[in-house]
Amino acid sequence: MEHRQLTSPTRLPNLPVELIVHIFSFCSFDDVRNLGRTCRYLRNLHNARPVWISLLRNLDIDQAPAIPPYLRLDSLSTKELKKTVIKAIRTSDTWHSHETLRVSRIMELRINNTADPANLDDIDPRLLPGGQHVLLKRRGRLELWSTNSGELVWTVPADEENHGCISFDFELVEDGKTLMVAGVFRDKGSSTNSTIISYARVFSYDFERKEPRPIIERVLPATELTRLMIRGDFLLVHSTHKFHVLLVNWKTQSSVILSYSDQSGRVVNAPTALVGDQHIVVALDINPLSLVALPLSSLAGRWSQSAHHAEWEVITIVPEALCKQRGGGAVLQLMPSGVYAVGAGPSVLALHAFSPSWRGADAPMEIHIVAYERSLDHQGTKRLHSYRVQLSRVAEAARGNAPCCQPADSTVSDGQWRLALIAQRTTSTNYVPSNSHCIMNSGRMLSVLEKLVCFSLFPGALLPVKILNLGMNTRPEEESTSASVEPWSGALTIGTPGLVRIVHF
Repeated sequence: MEHRQLTSPTRLPNLPVELIVHIFSFCSFDDVRNLGRTCRYLRNLHNARPVWISLLRNLDIDQAPAIPPYLRLDSLSTKELKKTVIKAIRTSDTWHSHETLRVSRIMELRINNTADPANLDDIDPRLLPGGQHVLLKRRGRLELWSTNSGELVWTVPADEENHGCISFDFELVEDGKTLMVAGVFRDKGSSTNSTIISYARVFSYDFERKEPRPIIERVLPATELTRLMIRGDFLLVHSTHKFHVLLVNWKTQSSVILSYSDQSGRVVNAPTALVGDQHIVVALDINPLSLVALPLSSLAGRWSQSAHHAEWEVITIVPEALCKQRGGGAVLQLMPSGVYAVGAGPSVLALHAFSPSWRGADAPMEIHIVAYERSLDHQGTKRLHSYRVQLSRVAEAARGNAPCCQPADSTVSDGQWRLALIAQRTTSTNYVPSNSHCIMNSGRMLSVLEKLVCFSLFPGALLPVKILNLGMNTRPEEESTSASVEPWSGALTIGTPGLVRIVHF
């Protein structure tokens, strides 16, 4: 038999540049870094933009990068992309290691309105994505402050004596050039009329022109507790004590009310709700805890142009019936039936959702739910439940299939959209955050008591995974202190009387 001599294998640097860059796109971050250290030629190639775009696309939620939702990737230089990817991976590694969580910097913004330190205003602050501004509530007013200059930029119009803001939310749009602000304001009435009226108001603020503009005002049912969300064209007002969700399309100036009930007709409490990816997503106290995704398209023809809630149509949603109609919505049961008595299930602490834009336009919407049970013992220990769910389109080839919403399934579908339970955890803890705005996109949750307590919701580490002394006199369990997390960067914003602190990790 004739033996032929094998040719020597092709060396990597001898391959075409396009092929090497393509190979890099399949490598992990560590492999790309190691290849870049072998020689000058590969070091130059490993800095190619397609390599770092690919590494960015491959970052999982646990490594969520600090890229604001309004920012287009093509606006970032290759150097900025590389820096973003490296920081995201290193931050994730720190969370998983036994190292102490490091604070990179703390910024302070003084909001003084009096020289008397005992008479400073209480402040409820939220940091905008990008970290350039803080929107805060004080004395019933909404104010926009610059973190760079430390100056007041804009005050949302309100009558201090008769109108007070009780809840607010915002969204940056148009590449971050415009700020949409929504607020629920309560009219305390006059000396001759004690009737309390609530209003939902939407404003826009153009950063380039420094121009504010009122958009819409709607009369709401009088209520003390509301949760508010503005996303895209929609304003969602969730009245926690009224058992309904109010939805306002501020572009079309139309509104509708959603109520939820079980098959017997019993009204079901919706502890929290949000709007995103063409759906209303609601956590319901049913079976004993379920997640319902209702497509906005199913509300067509039901909207009212009236400015007063009394004239809006009330649509009753029966979750069990949604699965019987294609495109009608999906119901995901998060807990098995029969574990709790009716109405005695866990309390929903937070419902957070976002679209991981860095993974591409087709990436599923991520939904994080955190719920807790009441004290299990005399020491106040609570059981904390966390869930990671994805909402995505059903593949074109599978859209002809029948809806699938069996209670035991971890994936349910209405034939067009799919809800999938990706991860869940249950643990016991003595620490529970007091603010629903406490979750990062990376699936981490912060609670500020006398110390900063950090939770990792989905990986296998014990809770809490980090406890850090910030060296501040902060006790958010008191009414005078408020804390929130900017979910894209993970920065913590703490409001104390007359002062806002922004903690970057």
